[in-house]
Amino acid sequence: MSLPITPLKTEITRYFRVLSILLPAAFFSAINTSFTPSAGIAAVSVVTDETRNVLLQMSRGLAILLLVV
Repeated sequence: MSLPITPLKTEITRYFRVLSILLPAAFFSAINTSFTPSAGIAAVSVVTDETRNVLLQMSRGLAILLLVV
């Protein structure tokens, strides 16, 4: 017994694959890695361990979603 592959199923699967790769990478690259509050103060890193943890959880969640689809 085989399941018929419809164009809709393949498009949805392709969409989730691209989304699971690009979305966490896009969020991480959109974050400015250093922030200078004023001219006399040194740059402060915006990317913290908490931010990395949130992006890692998002990436894992999308990977699980991809496995289900």
